[in-house]
Amino acid sequence: MLTISGQYPSEGAKGAALDSLIEFSIIDDGTGIDASSIIVEVSGARAIEDLGFQPGFDGLYSDIEVSSDLVNIVIDQEDIFRQGQVVSIKIQVKNLDNEFFNYNYLFKTVAPEPVL
Repeated sequence: MLTISGQYPSEGAKGAALDSLIEFSIIDDGTGIDASSIIVEVSGARAIEDLGFQPGFDGLYSDIEVSSDLVNIVIDQEDIFRQGQVVSIKIQVKNLDNEFFNYNYLFKTVAPEPVL
């Protein structure tokens, strides 16, 4: 069974920094992970496909580490997020039995300062 852990910013977080790295791990306790099947979207834009970072998501700290039962992903978006932005993360991956796993979560960036 595939699971997602270690999300940063965490699921439902409020007040994430505008330059936050997106981090998570995909863990399998069964047949293994088909790492080439991983697709990640950040707020509707494709960030990872075919084990490669798409334009706009291949910042200095972007990294994918793969082993048979664990994939660690760090996405360093090249532009910062907007203030008060709700960021959606969508992850799709399949295991070596060709069973797909989809996971979605949201976090929100720091709100703009109040205007007096």
